[in-house]
Parts: sequence; C-alpha cells; structure tokens
Amino acid sequence: YVIAVEVSNFNSVPTDLYTAGIPETVYAIFTTPAADGEKNIAPVIQGTWNYIHQIWFPNSGYEFAEGKADFEWYPCSNKGEKVKIYIPIVKK
Repeated sequence: YVIAVEVSNFNSVPTDLYTAGIPETVYAIFTTPAADGEKNIAPVIQGTWNYIHQIWFPNSGYEFAEGKADFEWYPCSNKGEKVKIYIPIVKK
C-alpha cells in the first residue's frame, strides 16, 4: 500500500522518497457514492470494492490485469466528493 502524489517527473523528488510509475494499461474506473463526512468514507469505499469484486467482475467479461497497479484517487477535500477506483483489466 502506497500513498502517492502525482508529479510530472521525479527530478525534484527527494532521493529518500519512493518513486514509481504506473504502467500504462486499460482501466475500469469506478466512482464511489458521495460520502457524508470523513467518518463515512471508509464504508462507501469498501462498498464500492465489494460491488467491483462481487457483481461487476463476475458479469463483465473482464478480469484483473495481473502485474498492473490498481489505485484509488481521493479528492483534495472530503466535502461530499467522490473517490475514483482504477482497476486494471483485460478481456477474459
């Protein structure tokens, strides 16, 4: 698990920080429902992950692209904004 910040290049990133690129691939992008404050965001995100694995994947014709990175994108504030979940996929 890594918490990250997007940068255009690694030139000004301190050498004691971990750097990595996200491999290019096809992603299915899921948007969570809006959370009502910080205390409710975790269940909203978990519910979206459950939907992805229990409903979407079994019915989609796709599977997780092994060796690729999945990630969550969080908005800058937690004021009812939605989280995006990026899942790397390939056709079954």
